[in-house]
Amino acid sequence: MKNAKVISIAFQVLIAVFFSQNTAFAKSYKSVYDSLIFQVKVADYLLTADNLEGHIIWRETPIVESLLNMYEKTRDVKYLDYGAKHVAAIMKKENLLAGRPDSDGVMRRGWQTGAHYTFSLKDTLYDENGSAFLEIQGIRRADNNFTTVEFRPTGDAGFTLVVKNDKNKYTKEYDDLTVDNVEGTINQKIGFDSYLVVRKLGKSIAQTPITKRLVPQRVTLTTFHTPKILSALIRFVVIVREAQLAEYQPLADELSDFAREIVTSYDNLWNKKGYIINHPKLAYAFAGVEVPFNILADHGRCYLYMYLVTQDEKYLKRLDKISDFIFKSYREKDGKLIIPYAYGKFYSGWTNCDKYHYRNHSGSKHLEDNSHYTAQIMFIYDMMKYEYGYIDTFRDKVLTLLQQSLRQDGISYYIDGSGDRTFNPAAGFYILLTMFDPALQQACERIVHNLALQDRAGTGELLPISNVMLMRGW
Repeated sequence: MKNAKVISIAFQVLIAVFFSQNTAFAKSYKSVYDSLIFQVKVADYLLTADNLEGHIIWRETPIVESLLNMYEKTRDVKYLDYGAKHVAAIMKKENLLAGRPDSDGVMRRGWQTGAHYTFSLKDTLYDENGSAFLEIQGIRRADNNFTTVEFRPTGDAGFTLVVKNDKNKYTKEYDDLTVDNVEGTINQKIGFDSYLVVRKLGKSIAQTPITKRLVPQRVTLTTFHTPKILSALIRFVVIVREAQLAEYQPLADELSDFAREIVTSYDNLWNKKGYIINHPKLAYAFAGVEVPFNILADHGRCYLYMYLVTQDEKYLKRLDKISDFIFKSYREKDGKLIIPYAYGKFYSGWTNCDKYHYRNHSGSKHLEDNSHYTAQIMFIYDMMKYEYGYIDTFRDKVLTLLQQSLRQDGISYYIDGSGDRTFNPAAGFYILLTMFDPALQQACERIVHNLALQDRAGTGELLPISNVMLMRGW
C-alpha cells in the first residue's frame, strides 16, 4: 500500500477531472445538507433515549461519515468540528465508559443493541402459593419487546397460552395445555420466526389469569455493529492526521487507542478463512453464526483504517482475506449477477445442532438487498481510494449490480432488479464508483437530487447527499 495521504489527494484530483462542474447544482445540495445537519443536535439525536429502548448507536455513524465527506470536500472546519462532537458522544456511550454491563452481568467492550434485535429476559409464572410452574422467553430473531403472553386457566390442570406481538399484528392461542404437554406443544419447531419458548418448572398451576409483557435483554453485539461505528471513528483519525490538524489531535490519539482496545476485545472471533463469527451464547438469534456480507464489509473498512493508523500488517492481511472472500462469493444466476445476504451456517442451514439457539434451520436463500449492499460499496470505494487490491474487477461487479437495479422509479430493493419497492438512497452510494461511466453517474445523481429536494428529506439522506458532493468537481 502506498502513502495514504498521497493517494487520497491523487484520488480527489481524479474525481475532479472526471466529474463536470455545476456550481449552482452543487450549492443546492450543500444548502439542503446544511439545513439538515445543523438540526441534528448531539444531545437530542444521540443521547435522549437509552439505546436499550431501541436507539441503536450505529445509526449515528452515517451522520459522522457525511460530516467527514463534507470536510474533505470543502475543507470547512465547521463540519469537522461538528463531527468531533458526534464522535466524542459515540465514544462515551461505549459500555465500559458508560458503565453498562449486559443482562448477564458481563461488561463487553462495544455498544449495546436496541431492543429490536435481542431475545427477551426469561420470565416466570407462579401459582397462588408462590411456586414456579412455567418459564417463558421470547426468542424470535427480532421484536420480542412487543410480545405479550397471557396465561388463562381452563379448569382442573389445563390452561391456554395466548401469544401476541403488537408490531407484527400476530396472535396465536395454544389450547388444551398442561404442564406435561406445554413444552412439546410450543417448543416443537423452534426457529427464527418463533415467538416463544417455554420450560416446565412445577406441577401445579395458577388458578387466575396472568399477563406478562416480555422485556428485552441487554446485549452487546461486538462483531455486528462495532466495525461500522469504528470505521467512522478511525476515519476521523486518518483525516486529522493527514491534514495535521493540531486542534483535533488529542481526540484523534484517544480514538486510536480506543479503537485498538475494542478491536482487540473480540479478536478471538476472527476466522482465518476470512470472516468473523458472532459472539456465541448471547441472547441473540444469530449467536455463534458467521456475520453477513454487509457486516463483513464493515470489518473490511475497519481493518483498512486500522492499518492506516497503526501500520500493523495483521489488519492488512485480514483486509486481503475479507476482500477475497467477498469477491469469490459473487455468482451468476438466471442471467443475473448476484450475491446472497449471508453465507455459511446462516445461508446453508443446520440440523440437530445444540450449538445454536435454533436446533433446526433449513437455511436462508435471502438475496442481498440494496440497503445492506451499500456497506460493500463503501468498502470497495475505500479500497479504490487507497489503491488496494484488484479493484477494477471488483468495481465492475458493483456497476453491473447498479445496471440491474436501475428502474424508472429509482433503485430496486434487491440487487437483481426485483422487489415491489425501491431503495433510492442506494444511488448516493453507487455514485462513488461511477466516475468512469457518466451515464450511470447521471442516473444516480438524478435519483439523489430528487431525494434531496423532497419535503421528507431527513437525516437518512445526509450520507447519500454528501457522497454526491464528494464526487463533484465544484
